[in-house]
Order: sequence, then structure tokens, then C-alpha cells
Amino acid sequence: MADERTEFGFKRLVCDCSACGRFCLAMPGHLVPSDIKRIAERLNEPDIVRFAFDNLLASPGAIVIANGEYKTIPTLVPARKPDGSCRFLCDLKQKMASGGNKRWRALCH
Repeated sequence: MADERTEFGFKRLVCDCSACGRFCLAMPGHLVPSDIKRIAERLNEPDIVRFAFDNLLASPGAIVIANGEYKTIPTLVPARKPDGSCRFLCDLKQKMASGGNKRWRALCH
């Protein structure tokens, strides 16, 4: 798995500081299709559709104004644990730590 990601034409930042990880504790971010595949592969989930149904939620998304009208941008987000944190927070941190890579947060968002 390559560390550098450029899905949208720019290098994606990777950070392992506790400040960046705070969002995973309270409000997990939205996912793009490549995130879903990467997380499923990292957690050894062979059926990506089953993985999505079991681990993701649909969100109405952000509210934006387009052509003078309010609209929402539907998104997929990680399911939350009972404490509100990202469903993958511990799983990915443990798996990535066991592989010697501390950049586990890059898979979560």
C-alpha cells in the first residue's frame, strides 16, 4: 500500500499527531471510494459490499448553496462506536501498529 495518495490531483497529507486524530474520536470524516477499498483490504474483508453494509453509514452530508439553493451532498461515513468515535479507530491503529506503520489515520479519512 503506497503512502502517497493523489486521487484528486494533489498529494494527500498524512499526520499522526493527536490533534488531527481528535476528529476520529468525535466526528469521523467522510470517505471517498478509494478509502473504502483501502480500509476493507487492510482489515482483510474480501467482500467490499458486505463490508460497506456492516461498517458504513449514509449521511445527508454537508449543506451547500448552489445557484442560490440549499442542497446537501450525500456521503458515506464510518459507523460510530457507542462512544461516538470512528468504528475503525482501534482496529486500524492496532493493525497498523503491528505492521510498524503509524500512519493509520490516513486510512480512516
